[in-house]
Amino acid sequence: MSYRMERIRKQLEELAIEHDDIRLMAIAEELHNRKPVRRAPPQRETLVSVHPEAVRLYAKDHPDLDYVGIGAHFNLNAGRVSEAVAGKRT
Repeated sequence: MSYRMERIRKQLEELAIEHDDIRLMAIAEELHNRKPVRRAPPQRETLVSVHPEAVRLYAKDHPDLDYVGIGAHFNLNAGRVSEAVAGKRT
């Protein structure tokens, strides 16, 4: 849940307590995060398991490859490759 939604939920709970309104409390309860019913296992490696410097070197040695191609080599998604190449992940 975003910070904003969490803040709204807390304000609704405070109003419900202040006015002794069970309807507002019920609405606030609906805003809680629900656990996922089903979650698939990860399909790709994390950047932690692959050294970002190796990704940067591979990208430098293969300038013709796009991020998807580099990611396929390391079993990473293109977003993680982009972060590694940009130096956002060390």
